[in-house]
Order: sequence, then structure tokens, then C-alpha cells
Amino acid sequence: MNQLFHDIIKKFNFDGYKLIPANKIVVSQRVRIKCSFGCENYGSGSCPPNVPTIAECREFFNEYSNAIIIRILININQNSDNINKNRNDVDLTNVKLLELEKEFFKAGYPFAFVFYHSNCSKKNIIEHKCDSRINCSHKSDCRPCPTSFGVDMYSTLKKNNIDIVALEPNSEYYYKYSILLID
Repeated sequence: MNQLFHDIIKKFNFDGYKLIPANKIVVSQRVRIKCSFGCENYGSGSCPPNVPTIAECREFFNEYSNAIIIRILININQNSDNINKNRNDVDLTNVKLLELEKEFFKAGYPFAFVFYHSNCSKKNIIEHKCDSRINCSHKSDCRPCPTSFGVDMYSTLKKNNIDIVALEPNSEYYYKYSILLID
């Protein structure tokens, strides 16, 4: 990995990451359909139908040379005492990902672009929730998740020899993945 890339991302203490060619990101219509039918976030500001078409998403990824796949450990403990803490952890991780993008921008990568590991939602941190890009009160911080752009994360991980880590049954944790595009 480019030493500069490694030095920047290392500061953020993510669970794991790997540099891959951006053209090895798998974009699939079936992911978009599953995102559109079966996800409670459909229609929010960074989700379908408020995102580019699959063809436009493919073109977007093809304009980049490098991508960093970032693995993030998520606590899924759903007892009532932890639900708000878990949502805040997810939101804070998205804030951390945005800070990572800004670090790459400052390092001379003006088109660095991060995908949050979950839908764009900062409602617990900064009293923010939008129902469309037009009504978003924090447009500069809004980022989509990979699935909203049709990314087949499972196939992308396999294609790039990234271990798909299975956690123990009944674990309180699981992994989500983010993508940082760099050119």
C-alpha cells in the first residue's frame, strides 16, 4: 500500500483495510433492487431514488484508480439500554469516515470520496434527519452507503481476496464495510 495512504488511514484505528483497484468494485442491479425493496431507509436523502442510476454508479467508480475497503466492527447488542448508544456509535463511525475523507483531500486527493458503512443519518449527533437531498440540512456531510450505489460488497470482498470474517454465533458484533475512493 502506498505509504501515505497507510499513514493517513492508520490514524483512525479501523478494524482493517485494504487498497484495491477501483475497477474491482462490483456494481450490481440486484443490489439496488434489494436496497429499493426491503430496506427501511428507501427514500431517505442518500438512498434510492435519490442517488444516480446503476449505469451512472458504474461510470462513477470507473473514474477512480484506487479504493480502500475499510472493515468496521459493529456492536449489535439490542437491549433497550444500548439501542441509543449503538446508533450513536454508528453515527460517530460515519463522522470518523468523513474525517478520513477530509484527510485525503488535504493530502492532495481533491476527489477523495467516502461511502458510509450505513445509511447517512446523524440524527443522534447533530439533530439531523433528512427525507431527501433537497431537504438535507447538512448536504456537505451527506454520503451514501455502498449498497445505495449498487455495490455488491460480498462479491467485491471475494474478488479482491479480502477475508469475509464470520463471527461466532450469538456474537454481539458483526462487520460492515465502507469504501474510500481515491484518485
